[in-house]
Amino acid sequence: QRAHGSDGTGSLRYPAACCGVVTLKPSRGRVPTETLNGDVDLLHVWMEFVLARSVRDMAGVLDAVGGPVDGESFVRVRSAQPYLETIASPPGRLRVGLMPRDVMTGMSIDAECVAAVERTGQSLASLGHDVELSHPPALDGLLIRIFPHIQTLISIPSSPLAWLSAMVGREVTAADLDGPAVAPAQATPTSGAQLTDAINAIVRETRPVHDWWSSGHDILVTPTLRQPPWPLGLKGGAADAGVFPPTFSFTGQPALSLPLHWTPDGLPVGVQIVAAYGREDLLLRVAAQLETAMPWVDRWPAIVTSA
Repeated sequence: QRAHGSDGTGSLRYPAACCGVVTLKPSRGRVPTETLNGDVDLLHVWMEFVLARSVRDMAGVLDAVGGPVDGESFVRVRSAQPYLETIASPPGRLRVGLMPRDVMTGMSIDAECVAAVERTGQSLASLGHDVELSHPPALDGLLIRIFPHIQTLISIPSSPLAWLSAMVGREVTAADLDGPAVAPAQATPTSGAQLTDAINAIVRETRPVHDWWSSGHDILVTPTLRQPPWPLGLKGGAADAGVFPPTFSFTGQPALSLPLHWTPDGLPVGVQIVAAYGREDLLLRVAAQLETAMPWVDRWPAIVTSA
């Protein structure tokens, strides 16, 4: 059971956490990212993958779609061993860091999301891993520092309304847009110099995040959302979802979301697990261990509506 999706700054991981399913945001270049008409994501944060029910399904899909494509400008070489075979082998003893707090912006985190990280840490410790409260120091305040540069990237289209018009096949005006979409669509076009400066700043600020993995850590465990899923019918925004997934889109690292905790009301709480660049094999092995220790396949979330 799996469904296609894409993840620029969390658009696979957020819904996976809300729906009690699993997903993977692959490493930059692990799967094809460029469209047939030549559109290129300049920072290569946009990844295509699937929402699934099991680690086995994720591994099988990554075997099918991972690897280089002729003409792709940025690729990660295919893994030597099929991921379906990889998940059968234990990952060995790992050094695990738990990060239950939002150190990137300082937003508050719901107690259930903190508990999800703590329970996952306890399970990993029982599996023989070395677990500690730890995170990359470069994450502290990171998204506050790069937010102005992200805003610059959002306004890339030279004429947003013209771009939207081309998409829908007719002229689009501000009157066609929902309130929050009006300002970005009317934004002043971004110049080439502004775009270059923004990309360079984001790369400069996110590159040191990798040092934590290089210094001996294997995986980082965080919440996926900053709160449990909100009721159907209530519109959620970035502040409701939190900011744990976007960081690792900018660093290009692989990140899983697994439904490893449930609220007393039966709502799923996703846990994000991040590995070093290119280490999907390690992530999938850890996920397979946790799937056995903290099974989720037979659990389905309660349906809650605002009504």
